[in-house]
Amino acid sequence: MRSAEMELRQEEMKVWRRLTKEIKDNREDIERSIAAVAQLDLVMARIRLGDKLEGVVPEVGNEGVISLKDARHPVLLLRELDNVVGSDIDLGAGKNQGLVLTGPNSGGKTVILKLMGLCALMARDGIPVPAKPNGARVDFFNPVLADIG
Repeated sequence: MRSAEMELRQEEMKVWRRLTKEIKDNREDIERSIAAVAQLDLVMARIRLGDKLEGVVPEVGNEGVISLKDARHPVLLLRELDNVVGSDIDLGAGKNQGLVLTGPNSGGKTVILKLMGLCALMARDGIPVPAKPNGARVDFFNPVLADIG
């Protein structure tokens, strides 16, 4: 019985040595494959997030335009809150070169500013933004800065 166990262990060691050598010999190919799978996983995660947010891929330019219909704050959507109210944003196109937000306390002004920043970052990273598809546009902004308070 012990002889059979010893033979089994020796055979296992041969297999492990062979596998180790194969991995060592193909290390660069394996590392490239892992990097490719990681990129695919990232793309799939972006797509899944966009689907969960019912997002759209906006048109992108470099003129500083954000034009979204019924844009909803992604964090509020992910928290699965009831009745997340969408907002229409149209900034940077034509004569719309500024934005004035007014309203009472707790009226959603900060939510709009954060929504614009998040949509800019999402579009920049290839994540569909939570808005209606008709005419959705979020240009690249570099850098995206926020000073809220």
